[in-house]
Amino acid sequence: MIITGVGAFVALTMPWLVIIGSFLIIPGLILASMPTAFMYGVAFALFRLLLGRFLSGVPLNVMSGAATLALFWTIPQPGLTWAKGMLASLKEPDIQSSAPIALKGDILLARPFEGRCDALCAALLKTPGVTSVRVQTLRGHSNIYRVVPDSTPGKRSTVIGHGLLEERRYDASDPLAPQRALEAEWNLMLSEGKALLQSDDAPEPDFTIAIENGPAVPDAKPRSGRVDWSLEPSAPHRKALTITDAGEQVLLRQSILSIFAPATPLLIGPSCGIENFRFGWARRRLGDGRMYAEVPVNRLLLDHTSVSRGVNMEAAKTRTREELAKALDDPRKPVNDPAFALANQWMDSFRANDQPLGESDRRLLVRILEDPRVRSSDGLWAIIKEVDGDSADLRRLAARRYLAATTRRRRATGSMSWPAFP
Repeated sequence: MIITGVGAFVALTMPWLVIIGSFLIIPGLILASMPTAFMYGVAFALFRLLLGRFLSGVPLNVMSGAATLALFWTIPQPGLTWAKGMLASLKEPDIQSSAPIALKGDILLARPFEGRCDALCAALLKTPGVTSVRVQTLRGHSNIYRVVPDSTPGKRSTVIGHGLLEERRYDASDPLAPQRALEAEWNLMLSEGKALLQSDDAPEPDFTIAIENGPAVPDAKPRSGRVDWSLEPSAPHRKALTITDAGEQVLLRQSILSIFAPATPLLIGPSCGIENFRFGWARRRLGDGRMYAEVPVNRLLLDHTSVSRGVNMEAAKTRTREELAKALDDPRKPVNDPAFALANQWMDSFRANDQPLGESDRRLLVRILEDPRVRSSDGLWAIIKEVDGDSADLRRLAARRYLAATTRRRRATGSMSWPAFP
């Protein structure tokens, strides 16, 4: 009792010692178990004291141990019963459509995170038949995005993702090739007289794609007390993807429900990470799936809807080169024309190329370095390794661009910067 009492005091008042001990494994495990050992030891001693009037010897120890286990098994039961009942009341059956869902018209994309147009938003906008995507967050804020002719007046916007990818074999030589192909496809679309328009109108949706990752009950909180030392379960949590049509009929649904309730038998255990490590009642997870299970949103959309998916990388590379060359040939194109963003994708596409740079590609690289309308140079490091033979002319061009950018940067914040040539 004295040893476990001192150990429990040290662990609960100085949890950082448990973290240090965890690096040595055994000392950390021993120190972390001290609060539970002390709690069980105190209960065992009290039961032994109460039962000592009727029993002695081995029967006394057996009965005291059984009573201790029964006590700590019984205490969490009300919370477990409530948690199981709550899960049962919130459970909704998963639904999968027998045929792919043909997305079209105005799409409402409701989700708990940011409202900007990301990869899923971009994929929906590229889907034939889709006219707009309204991205709405839990706070009620929404943005409506449309791909329109470039002559259409209105507020222009940009994406933070370019589409969804099919699962494919990992290519260690160039793992980012599919993402670059998606980005090239998006920039090709914009270079062909299209623009991404952002507005705040709210058309009635033809389809709603709802992504949930938060409390299953709005404004739900633990029923009482602080979570660490409360014997009541946590708020129920839901992760889900639901697609409904204009009539609110559910076409597809997959969800994961979970609640954390005190473990049976009752234990004292650590929680959280190094920065906020602390003790409380050990909890067990009740609900669907495993501890860190996720709803595969992108996979479900690709498998069960008509959403636009990954592109043909070779075709995208060919078209990227052609459109970039056309843009460089046209002196009337302004610096903000999306076609010049294709330079970065084209240069980056040489990351997995084992062949020396051909003469026509070398000439195109020279034109990129000479044209001040090309502002991004990230892909330069990928293509330069393919330059075969004398590259002094390319080095001089890159050096001039770098020095000019450095001078501009001194004059104005946020100006373009080219890296030094290797």
